Amino acid sequence: MIQSLGIHLDRVSKMIMLHYFRASLRRGISAPKHLGPEPISSQYGPIYFIQGRRANEDVSQEKLDKAIQVIRSYNDAVKSRGIRFIFLPIPNKENIFYEHLQTKRPVFLQQLISELKSHGIETIDTQKAFEEAFRKNQVLLYHTDDTHWNPKGVQLIADLTIRLIDRRK
Repeated sequence: MIQSLGIHLDRVSKMIMLHYFRASLRRGISAPKHLGPEPISSQYGPIYFIQGRRANEDVSQEKLDKAIQVIRSYNDAVKSRGIRFIFLPIPNKENIFYEHLQTKRPVFLQQLISELKSHGIETIDTQKAFEEAFRKNQVLLYHTDDTHWNPKGVQLIADLTIRLIDRRK
């Protein structure tokens, strides 16, 4: 009972629900164009984006190389301590719904994943997994009103992670 009371007091003190309702109200009335595109209609209801089309802009080779260099350094640092390193890139909602945003298919994550694998870094191809789940099975993997994965998205990646870990036992 004390723990439950503590949780409720914490929620009230942070006013999470007030912030949620205020954001929903703003979004429902009118979102300024500079904040991203209007929501897209879907079988799941309106889907909102944070970055919109900007999220799918091309990434320079220099930025790709820098990302690879940083991730390789993490891999080396972790492995030097005897710890297994698995890279798990996180595709954003705009990457998966690119057609609805009328942009070309983003390739940055695909290039990054391919390069990391060629360097021997264990990487889970989350981009491919999300694309296949959404396109082939129409599985919604994100919450419609924010950028986070929903339980189905989390479960998909958790299953892929477990399979990768089990393969190397």
